[in-house]
Amino acid sequence: MSYLAIDIGGSSIKYALMNDREILDRGDKIKTPREDLDAFLNILFGIYDRYESKIEGVAISAPGRIDSSTGYFYHGGALRYLYHVNLIELLSSHMHHPITVENDGKCAALAELWRGSMMNVENGIVIAIGTGVGGGVIINHQLYRGSHSSAGEIGNMIAFMKEPFSPDHTWVNLSRSHSLLDMYTDRMGLARDEIGGKWFFQRANRKDPDALAVLREYCTYLTNGILSIQAVLDIERIAIGGGYSKETLFLEYLNQSLEGSYAKIDPHYAVEKPEVVLCTFGNDSNLIGALYYHLQQVSH
Repeated sequence: MSYLAIDIGGSSIKYALMNDREILDRGDKIKTPREDLDAFLNILFGIYDRYESKIEGVAISAPGRIDSSTGYFYHGGALRYLYHVNLIELLSSHMHHPITVENDGKCAALAELWRGSMMNVENGIVIAIGTGVGGGVIINHQLYRGSHSSAGEIGNMIAFMKEPFSPDHTWVNLSRSHSLLDMYTDRMGLARDEIGGKWFFQRANRKDPDALAVLREYCTYLTNGILSIQAVLDIERIAIGGGYSKETLFLEYLNQSLEGSYAKIDPHYAVEKPEVVLCTFGNDSNLIGALYYHLQQVSH
């Protein structure tokens, strides 16, 4: 049986025809509308129409705090038009197959739990770095959703505080993928639209000193958040997903930063350092996790 999996991101929408073993057909990325709900729905309807005759269901990964049992969005992250919307109800007017929707960070964790870096891991967390920073927490070999469906929203952690709180102090504003590029363009006096992540890592892999200095600083911000997560959860493994999850240099610098930080902590008080790896499925984690969640629901 085949299914349509859709990964709604803050910047782009990805989709694929899948079965429970592989991606059968991958569509081109589509830019995510930032303001218009109707334009957004029409994109999803168009994707569905392309595959309608080939599928048994629709599995969706999306940003925000979501009641996955109903499809209701308490909020939609960067997509404001999804706030207080029941996406399944809206889509059901056009889509005539079973539909499921789950938070993107939780989808990434489910993919890695199913067949990736979290297999056989009792306690761990997947950190998805993209337009925002999300995550999925694994406790006792199972996805932990929390009391209000918001477990794993680690981007909301406070990362810096020397004055009254503002959203600028949250971890997401220092650790999302755009922050790395913003740091580099500020350092080099470039316009933000002149570079992308692939371009930056080409420079870094060529040992460009400015790119490496920025990467080192960026990994320091990530390390500070990881130390906080570990102090609370005492997990054995962290898997990094999202746009940079295939960059081995990124993992190398992040682990160096963690080693340096742990070396400064009084060993009498330090918790164990978690293993940090890259997600097995990289940018496909959300698609695969959305399908896994869908299969779980339709089998019940």
